[in-house]
Amino acid sequence: MCYEKKNLIISFQLFHPFFHKKGFTLIELAIVLVMLGLITALGASLIGPLLKQAKLRESREIVVSAREAVIGYAMQYKMLPDTLSVAGARNVDAWGNSLYYYRDENLKNSNLCITKPAYTISTLNDN
Repeated sequence: MCYEKKNLIISFQLFHPFFHKKGFTLIELAIVLVMLGLITALGASLIGPLLKQAKLRESREIVVSAREAVIGYAMQYKMLPDTLSVAGARNVDAWGNSLYYYRDENLKNSNLCITKPAYTISTLNDN
């Protein structure tokens, strides 16, 4: 019997450090989860405006490239193109909306080199 008691005490002493090892409490885990939730919500709320800004920047670049394509076409062929696709420009912006190209009917088939300079190329404000 003495031998069994001694073995029981030795085995208890071997596992004793595991019983007193500290871990995280439920309150600590809850605080960490709340903090992660707040960080995630903050990040998710910033994604929308950042995407909108990127699409706006891309649309501006598309309009500028369309304008340059029309100018390049006019310089090469001495007349304005019928459509943006003829000039080699994209027809839609970053949101998939159509770009509108209007041409003065007085300049339809005329040579731009001999026509009075009464035409302008303008873009609309995005405000």
